[in-house]
Amino acid sequence: MAEALLRDRAAAAGAQLETWSRGTAARVGDPASPAAIRVLAEIGIDLSAHQSAPVSDEDIDLAHHVLVMEKAHASWLREHHPKVGERLLLFGWLAGVEEIDDPYGAWFDRTYCKTRDLLDRGVLNWLARATPSPLDAKA
Repeated sequence: MAEALLRDRAAAAGAQLETWSRGTAARVGDPASPAAIRVLAEIGIDLSAHQSAPVSDEDIDLAHHVLVMEKAHASWLREHHPKVGERLLLFGWLAGVEEIDDPYGAWFDRTYCKTRDLLDRGVLNWLARATPSPLDAKA
């Protein structure tokens, strides 16, 4: 969900970003959960073609930023991919909360909606900081 939101919101803001989604416990090729597909469709984002992939050393090497939802994800990345270093950011910090619970396996769409909304807030806040405003342009 986070990658799809970031891709969608960046395009709407005119920001050119390369994004990709990886998981700490993902299996190659698994689809997004039906609940994630539904709650993103509610806001016009199509997640139906998503296929999961585990994070790799190459992903870490290529990334300028690595955004994670939970402290457990951050700990796992630091243990298994120590080169991540200072590029690792908690999405929760961007959304004004300590961390954002990963809803994978939750039974109710409202759990996914809460996660979607927090991720969206974090994405919009991050893009606001990363995208120069017209006032930043030199005259």
